Amino acid sequence: MATQTPDDFEPRAWCRECRRARNMCCCAELTPFRIGFELAILMHPKEARVAIGTGRLVHRAVTGSHLLISEHFDDDEKLAALLARPDLRPVILFPRPGSLDLGTASVSATEALFPQGTRPLVLIVDGTWTTAKKLLRLAPRLATLPAVRFTPPHGSRYGRLRKEPRAECWSTLESVHHVIDRLAGLEVAVPPAGRAHDHLLALMDMVVARQLAFEPAADA
Repeated sequence: MATQTPDDFEPRAWCRECRRARNMCCCAELTPFRIGFELAILMHPKEARVAIGTGRLVHRAVTGSHLLISEHFDDDEKLAALLARPDLRPVILFPRPGSLDLGTASVSATEALFPQGTRPLVLIVDGTWTTAKKLLRLAPRLATLPAVRFTPPHGSRYGRLRKEPRAECWSTLESVHHVIDRLAGLEVAVPPAGRAHDHLLALMDMVVARQLAFEPAADA
C-alpha cells in the first residue's frame, strides 16, 4: 500500500563532518588547537554510528590527530606507520594490569616510559567497554604496547544523558582532556597555549545541553 508524504515534509538534515543531526551539531563552535603529543583515536565501527559519541569531535578539535576506524587494527596500515615511527613512543590508554597510573606516576617511571628524545603517541580506544575489549582481543599488536590509565576524580559529564556501567567511566572527549593535563603535569608534553584544551569540556557541555533540550521530560 502506497503512503503519501506531506508537502511540507523535510528529511532530517545531518552534518557530514560530525555525523550529528544539524540541530545537535557543534561544528560552528569548534576552535581547533594543537597538543604536545601525537594522538590517535581507534574507533570501533559501531561507535562511528553513535550519535552522541565524542571521538569524532575530539579528532576535529585536536589539530593533527588521527581518526582510525576499524575492527581489526593489526591490519591497519596507517596505525602500522605510526607505530613504526622512531620519534614516537606509543602507549595505549586502557586500565589493564600493569598499566601506569598517570595520576600517581613517579618521575623515574615516567622517564622510563617516555625516553628523552621521543614524543608520546597516545592511542585512545573509542567505543563501549565491550567493543573496546573486543578491539584489543582482535589486535594482539596493541596488547604488546605499554598501557597508561588514570582514576577519574568525578563522574562523567555524560551522566545526565546515559547510565555508565561504572562510575569511573568517562567519554573519549573527557579522557583526552585529562590525558593532556596529566602529560603536561608530568612534563612529557608541552601543554596547549592558554589551556586551549578546556574547549573540549565546553563542547561536551554543549553536546549534553542540546541533547537534553530535545529529550521529553520524565513527567510528560
